[in-house]
Amino acid sequence: MIRTRSKVASEEPHERPRPGRASWCGELKFGSLLVPVKAYATIQNSNGTQLCQIHVGCGARIEQPRRCPKHGVLEPDQIGKAFLYSQSQLVELTPADLQSLTPVDDKTIVLERFFDCESLDLVLLAGRSLQLAPSHAAATGLYAAAVCGLTKTRKWALGHVVFSGKRQLVVVRPESHRLLLHTLHDPRQLHASVSLTSDENTAPLNIVKRLCESIKRNAGKIEWNDLGDDTQQRLAAIVDARVCGNQRANGRVPRSMKSSQNSSRSRQNSRAARAA
Repeated sequence: MIRTRSKVASEEPHERPRPGRASWCGELKFGSLLVPVKAYATIQNSNGTQLCQIHVGCGARIEQPRRCPKHGVLEPDQIGKAFLYSQSQLVELTPADLQSLTPVDDKTIVLERFFDCESLDLVLLAGRSLQLAPSHAAATGLYAAAVCGLTKTRKWALGHVVFSGKRQLVVVRPESHRLLLHTLHDPRQLHASVSLTSDENTAPLNIVKRLCESIKRNAGKIEWNDLGDDTQQRLAAIVDARVCGNQRANGRVPRSMKSSQNSSRSRQNSRAARAA
């Protein structure tokens, strides 16, 4: 089977990998309380379905060097940044300019507001989630107090932190005796709602009734493990078949076939031993 960088492609979807190393370490500022925390990824990155570009018929991988239209291929230290002021004018920015735009990273998640979770517009969720955990054993009590405070008041916390040199709006919420952090989009980037001329008063009652009945019939516990994308497994099957075919053409027995043949011989030998 294909092995990805992170896991075997054929691994069962319900086998959740253990958290890796912390991706961030700092403090959670909760009013006057400072809680030392580490952040761990909640979602495992998978590169199993990433494909590269090749020259069709040749098979060589396509190279993409960074080129200047005047001077050709450039080294990494020759590449800078500029602002596109107009289609005909670029304003070059110096390292000092870029440094002045970088926020001060004090390694602190500052919680500023507390709100009811129902008031969060889910459109704002930017897609990155992190588990927060105590940095060390001595911080366990403070961490538990933060979880307990949010749980008892049934509130979520809105705050900010600097990730990768950028100021990031975040939400921190309690779940199962732990804290989860979710990054948010800038609210100023949201589009206005699409104008609609209809409302629930214009909906045909007979259709609404049928839909409600269908919803009730299909309501229940969600089996999340059955909802995953199987593209990685199907890609693994295609590549395995292609590799096995190439090995057969070269007169070699594919590894997967060798394993199957060895297993078959082992079963035959076992039967013969029992018969004797």
